[in-house]
Amino acid sequence: MTADRARSEGAEPDGRVAADEERAGQAPAEAHAGEAHAGEGHIPAGEHGPDAARSAGEARPPGERGRTTISDRVVARIVAKAAEETAGSGGLDRSVLGVGLPGRRAARTDVRVHGKVVTAKVALSVEYPMPVRDVARRVREGVRTRVESLTGLTVRQVDIDVAELERPGGRTVS
Repeated sequence: MTADRARSEGAEPDGRVAADEERAGQAPAEAHAGEAHAGEGHIPAGEHGPDAARSAGEARPPGERGRTTISDRVVARIVAKAAEETAGSGGLDRSVLGVGLPGRRAARTDVRVHGKVVTAKVALSVEYPMPVRDVARRVREGVRTRVESLTGLTVRQVDIDVAELERPGGRTVS
């Protein structure tokens, strides 16, 4: 219904009947009997359509909201960061074709996500003379805790590969 036609028939532009017709004893449904308007529907008081919960500001249960997927690459970056933040461990030397380059790179990771279960392999360096076994245990615990808290996935296994020993002067021993 156009706004001009609505005003001439006594209805508001959104299709509601003007108050003067209601005061005259004529019900809004009787005022336009026989007219069908596309897209208009009447929901009786107390009944709600399927989208009523969203329009009323109520949240739907978590199972009905959709699905979240976390890629293996994202989990691998979380694993690498957690491994490097553990005291006594670090990234690896950078090299191209066996020639060392300045700087370090992140710990090398290989992560597989199967449903809600994660398996990870981490290659990293350990500061010399730190006990390798203790550092590996702390890295394993840190990775498990961080991945489970950030993603909600279950970490089944974290394999640690100590690829380098890092000396205090910055030199590494492979």
